Amino acid sequence: TGYFGLSTSVLTKASVGSSPAEPNDLYYTRVGLTNNNTSFMPTNNTTPGFKANGVAINWNTPRKDWGTIKAVFMADNSGIGGGNLIAFYNFDTPKTVSSGDPFLYIPSGNLQQVFA
Repeated sequence: TGYFGLSTSVLTKASVGSSPAEPNDLYYTRVGLTNNNTSFMPTNNTTPGFKANGVAINWNTPRKDWGTIKAVFMADNSGIGGGNLIAFYNFDTPKTVSSGDPFLYIPSGNLQQVFA
């Protein structure tokens, strides 16, 4: 299982193996997805292990300001601030998320990565 989170900081290769900065809200949680053909479907890419999310990745509606979300990441632990960063993507345009904003999500097929 991979646990997807949102980061308030830009992530780099040096961030891998650490835990990124995340929103400070009791309603924010990492989203767990099992690495199977339902959660992560094969794509037309010929790279071995290359998959896309087969289901939308949805976060709760914020109850307080989350700040500026600069990246999405996958970690090996569900706990906020815990585990190790496995993969990440920095957004081209960071998004400021305020209390009550519509929930954030990544539509099915929009997050693609290589799974070893």
